[in-house]
Amino acid sequence: MYTVGLDVDTRAYFTAATLIIAVPTGFVVLFTIGGLSGVVLANASLDVAFHDTYYVVAHFHYVLSMGAVFALFSGVNVTFFPQHFLGLQGMPRRISDYPDAFYG
Repeated sequence: MYTVGLDVDTRAYFTAATLIIAVPTGFVVLFTIGGLSGVVLANASLDVAFHDTYYVVAHFHYVLSMGAVFALFSGVNVTFFPQHFLGLQGMPRRISDYPDAFYG
């Protein structure tokens, strides 16, 4: 598509639109595949049959990659979410000039 002579603005638009659609879809697909492969591996007889195969390796990679993304999002939220409450209580953005009410 990008080789047909589109101008720079049009290419930027389609690039952004594609990413906006692809990134959430990728998360949903990876969660789904990891979850479904986990359901299959929950069956004891299938787990024994798949034990030394790449099926289990793929399951772990799907689950752990999404676990890493979830941990990253959680860490950012745990770090920065409390700042909303500081702002609601009047804490300014620049720490060097905070009011006397915030001393100890």
